[in-house]
Amino acid sequence: MVSYWPGDLVLCRQHDLDYYAVAFPGFSWTNLQNGNAVLDQISRRGGRFFWSQLEAIKEYGMNMVYVAMFDEVDEGTAIFKCTNQPPVGRFITYKGLPSDHYLRLAGLGGRLLRGEEVSFPEIAPDAAQQTYQPISQLQFYKEESPFSPARISRWQRWFEGVSIPIHAEPYSPWIRDLYNGNVLDIEPADWGALLSRREDLPLVVIGTGGEGFNEGETPVAEIVAYLEGVLSRGGVLLVVAGGAYPMYYPDRGERAAEFGFRLEMINVPQSSTITFAKEFAPDLGVWEVARSEGSRLMRADLYPDASSYQALASVTDADGQIHGDAIACVQPGGALGNGRIMYVASALLQHPDREEVLESILSYVHDALPVRSP
Repeated sequence: MVSYWPGDLVLCRQHDLDYYAVAFPGFSWTNLQNGNAVLDQISRRGGRFFWSQLEAIKEYGMNMVYVAMFDEVDEGTAIFKCTNQPPVGRFITYKGLPSDHYLRLAGLGGRLLRGEEVSFPEIAPDAAQQTYQPISQLQFYKEESPFSPARISRWQRWFEGVSIPIHAEPYSPWIRDLYNGNVLDIEPADWGALLSRREDLPLVVIGTGGEGFNEGETPVAEIVAYLEGVLSRGGVLLVVAGGAYPMYYPDRGERAAEFGFRLEMINVPQSSTITFAKEFAPDLGVWEVARSEGSRLMRADLYPDASSYQALASVTDADGQIHGDAIACVQPGGALGNGRIMYVASALLQHPDREEVLESILSYVHDALPVRSP
């Protein structure tokens, strides 16, 4: 927002117009989006996010602000009184702060813009009002698996005892498929919980697609080091598109490239075909994409120093030009040893036989896992 304030102010002053900026306390619309958006997407940070905007508005010489919004609960921007103990559902709360905390901040903000000497009020949250914890998106939206019991049983045998901590919301539909079928021992966790785990995990599953990898307090360097460690020990990193882990924004993949992962944004036009490698999915053959979709694909030339690269499902346009791979597996090699990164593109979420696609993916991952000690 701050980036366009200067130009707006110049234009308004040239035409003798008043101008007031927008300030908001935070943002979260996961319920409005039926779980297809992250809970607490823009954190309120106890009111500090809101207050930082008010201070910036004052620095720009403005004396008016539009607070968005008074009562907009569905987008998590409300400032009116809210309980810290919602009786049902899955919500962000004021996290133990008084129910009128944001009303008071708005009042102080008005005084700040009028030139009074006021500062952000340091208020300790009430521990008795912090007992509510929203359950994970996966648990809240859990539904019956659409896959056959025989397939699910086989997948469960393949990955018995393999614990998978899953972190950022919203989760990829591929991960929801695995969770609803109880295929993996998935436990929702934040980055702190993931990074604090002591055991060497043979498999890490990441649902990629968001844009917040370098935002806020995300421990980027620690995440990169953790994933480098998984690969250097011979583990498998399964990256499935359509989720929230942002491997390419806002730095266009520079952080992800540190642990050997690179993608390119490609438009997969209608009537493109995806050809599955026979050794990977002998029964899937060639599939024509029903609708155009922007997708991120792997390509062998993005990995010039890799120990190996396997194209498992290649995307070809109507003119016969190969654009990249919707499924591929790479061994980056070097300091990353024998670890493998397998990627599955969002374009395949359209496939009419997602069960067969998932069967091929899981079979491949199972065979690639390092041998576990008995």
